[in-house]
Amino acid sequence: MAISILDMGKTKKRNVRESIISILSREYPLSIRKIYALVKKEYKLEVTYQAVFKLVKEMLSDGILENAESKMEYRLNMAWIRQLEDELSVIRKSYNAKGEDKAKETQDNIAKFISVIAPKIKEYIGSDSSAIIGVSGGGRYFGMALWKYLSREGKDSKYIDYDPLEEVNSVGIGIKKSDVQGKKVIVVDSAIYSGRTLQTVMKKINLYKKKLGIKEVKYAVDKDHAGLADFSRIEG
Repeated sequence: MAISILDMGKTKKRNVRESIISILSREYPLSIRKIYALVKKEYKLEVTYQAVFKLVKEMLSDGILENAESKMEYRLNMAWIRQLEDELSVIRKSYNAKGEDKAKETQDNIAKFISVIAPKIKEYIGSDSSAIIGVSGGGRYFGMALWKYLSREGKDSKYIDYDPLEEVNSVGIGIKKSDVQGKKVIVVDSAIYSGRTLQTVMKKINLYKKKLGIKEVKYAVDKDHAGLADFSRIEG
């Protein structure tokens, strides 16, 4: 569970400074004696009054705290809060930008996969019907893109979602016979690293291949680092 700034002093690796910030974010202004009492009561920290006194003065000098009207009480410095907001805004923009870059990279890779691999798969399917199985995760997006391409090209094709984690220890297989019978099946994933997912998926499908009436099974990925796929855009 995410820890808010109001609860930051309650984390397992809490310290006195974080506890003081947490306390003053909820209740203010407070004297050093009151801050010390709350640090001890709420956060059960082994700290002396002298240590809290020294830390409050340091935080005052650092601009984290400011004096209230009485000069004997303290509160969070609004200038520090605004600085914190600005820094969080920069962090948020940085993370959003990276997320957008990642999404764009994925879309670009899908487009390249369709441009390079889809025509080869179309040629392999020929006049047969096909079933495209998208392996959960990145494979779903590449698989759906391939299925849409084949549909646009006038091919009789069916799309199926497949979660290998659910299939490992399950009885039977989560694929309907009516979806794959008499068809060439293309299993699609985004990448192969160790080959474990490929082995898990192909072992289960091949086990039920005859029962389901599957004509042939091939494995296609965008990036094949293990050299195991039947179709791939990038190898090694």
